[in-house]
Amino acid sequence: MSGYEFSWRGLPGVVGGSAAWLGAFFVLRYMPDSSSRYLLTALLFCEGSLVLTSYAGISAFFPHASFQELYPIFLLHGINDFLVVALYLPTLASLIDSPMLRPFKTTPVRYVPGTLAAVCIAALIFGPPDLHFAKVLERSPGYPGSVMTPGPVWGLAFMLLAVTYTYGLVATILAWRRSTSDLERRKNGFLVASFGV
Repeated sequence: MSGYEFSWRGLPGVVGGSAAWLGAFFVLRYMPDSSSRYLLTALLFCEGSLVLTSYAGISAFFPHASFQELYPIFLLHGINDFLVVALYLPTLASLIDSPMLRPFKTTPVRYVPGTLAAVCIAALIFGPPDLHFAKVLERSPGYPGSVMTPGPVWGLAFMLLAVTYTYGLVATILAWRRSTSDLERRKNGFLVASFGV
């Protein structure tokens, strides 16, 4: 890759991604419940990778790199978009009891996000780059990499992430409001703050 250059724009992604990876390590090491532990560890790892490979992450340190040089980073970002879609709701379902999340815990519905993510990841990896980016425009001055128009698979990733995050936020808020004990209310309130917001 050409021209490493320190940029303050890259620090939020590096700090946020590293914090998520550190959180994944602590969850794996110290959380007692094994079924939730592995799901939450995988989700935090993918969230960290998602932030690290974003425009506010490591690509900001290579402002003069071409699209072709940065494409592996963008491809990894797209893959992590779908991994987060696959893991998010099943992880929440393993952590809290909410009527909206129960299908993602025990029924075949829990396989739908993962199956959809697997198909889209395969399209990103084995399909033409046009599925990921429809058009690469000229680089704007001071902007890292190239400016891109999302392709259909990347557009689908944005839509699925928005739906997944919104559904998770509503489900955690409802679980928090329906909490019967003080401990359960605090736990669900923490999940609303950490996952929903």
